[in-house]
Amino acid sequence: MIAIRPAAAHDERFVIASWLSSWRDANAAGLIQDEDWFPVMWPQIKKALARPDVQTLVAYETDEADHVADLYGFIAADVVTATPLLYYVYTKQAYRKMGVAKRLFAAIGLNASRRFEFVCKAPVPAELLTKAPLARWNPAAGRRPKNDNRSTR
Repeated sequence: MIAIRPAAAHDERFVIASWLSSWRDANAAGLIQDEDWFPVMWPQIKKALARPDVQTLVAYETDEADHVADLYGFIAADVVTATPLLYYVYTKQAYRKMGVAKRLFAAIGLNASRRFEFVCKAPVPAELLTKAPLARWNPAAGRRPKNDNRSTR
C-alpha cells in the first residue's frame, strides 16, 4: 500500500539523486556543463531542501523495508507563504499515472487548482502543470530569502 510521510535522513540520497537526474536535461536547468552537473547541483539542492519552511514528503510502500526500493516519489515545497512555492515533485517512471503526484500534492497542502509558484521546470513536471493552470514558474523565488520582495519578472 502507498502511504506518504515526511522525508527522513535516509531518504536524502533518493530525493536529491532523482531530482537531479530527472531535471538534468531540462532546457530551464541552466548553463552547467554536463560533467559538473552533480558536483555543482547536489549541494545546491541540499541547501534548497534545508531552507526555512521547506518540507519534503515521500510516497512509499508500507510493505517494503528497504529504504530505497520502498520509495515511489517525493515532493518538496514551502506552503508556509502567501503564495505556496513548489520546489520539485517526482514520481518514479514505473509509477507515473497512478495518482502518486496527486497524493503528494494533497499531503503537502498544495491545491493544483489554486495559484502557486514553482522553482524547477522539467519535462515531466511541466506535463503535470497542465492540471495547474494558475501555476507560475518563478525560479528566483527558490534562490532568494523569503522576505526578498524584488520583482522576479
